[in-house]
Amino acid sequence: MPINRDDVVAGYRFILGRDPESDAAIGAHSDLPDIATLRRRLMSSREFLERHALDLDPRDATDADPERPAVVFLHIPKCAGTSLHMALMAHFADTACPERHNGLANWPAGALGRCRFFSGHFDFPSLRLIPGHKVSVVTLLRRPAERLVSLYRFLRAHPPAAAAADGAGGRLAALARRLDPVAFFRHEALARHPAINNAIVRQLSGPLPQKRWDALDPAAAYGAAPADRAPEQALATAQINLMTMAAFGLVEHMDLSVARIFAALGLPAPGSIAHFQVTDRIAQEHPALEAVDPVPLGPALAEALAPHTTLDDRLYAAAAARFGTAAAAAPRTEAVA
Repeated sequence: MPINRDDVVAGYRFILGRDPESDAAIGAHSDLPDIATLRRRLMSSREFLERHALDLDPRDATDADPERPAVVFLHIPKCAGTSLHMALMAHFADTACPERHNGLANWPAGALGRCRFFSGHFDFPSLRLIPGHKVSVVTLLRRPAERLVSLYRFLRAHPPAAAAADGAGGRLAALARRLDPVAFFRHEALARHPAINNAIVRQLSGPLPQKRWDALDPAAAYGAAPADRAPEQALATAQINLMTMAAFGLVEHMDLSVARIFAALGLPAPGSIAHFQVTDRIAQEHPALEAVDPVPLGPALAEALAPHTTLDDRLYAAAAARFGTAAAAAPRTEAVA
């Protein structure tokens, strides 16, 4: 029997311990065929898995097998990561770590040792927490200015109710809703924000000061990162970490990137890769989000973005050269926003 509104509300209260955040959230589950399907969906949600990540069992005290290989997709925000994540999950669905934010330190070594696939917004140093010495790391990069514009549009897609329901993670979205893009990127609270100011170098060079990339704490001491203390050294570290990965790709050449990443991991490449979290159709895929207008990259916005991309631009240029000058100069494939 198809579920109804009362079923969804009861499921949220019993499994997640709260009411649904909006009527749109209720509607997103209204097409499920039965209660069992609703239960599986809610219990596989990021919110449920993170809340119960430390509900341990005796196996979490066991030693991890150092010979078991693991794959890590280091997901840089707004670099088509959801698309690659879903393609890789087809091979690791039963052995994937539920952690998708920068929270590997919250997991016991035994729990991490049972996972064979890690995919999330991790900072590079936290990858050392993954047991074993056969860990293959991959990532995707995107042109820094375009990444930031896409990020701004994604944040603006969150209406006030959705941002408020997200708590600390909604503060950055609320700021984007309040400000035009030039004012947003010039805002003093973002001067050293780890997801905005040279975010790629920050993620690849040192620890990030927060678990969620979309959190905003205007009073936070964001200036403690290597990218602020010694930017040239941070850039060099990020470049070394990138070049020593099993493989990396460029969003602007998605098909070739996916082929190279899957080949490096010894996996059969997918015939095609579905594009998820595309900003131009985000409202169609996520009922709680809104459609947003395109943001042209004019001179004023380019000037506002410049301080946030000085290191990332240089890292991207080095990555494009390593990826292949012919590919870097080739016509672009569809950009995933």
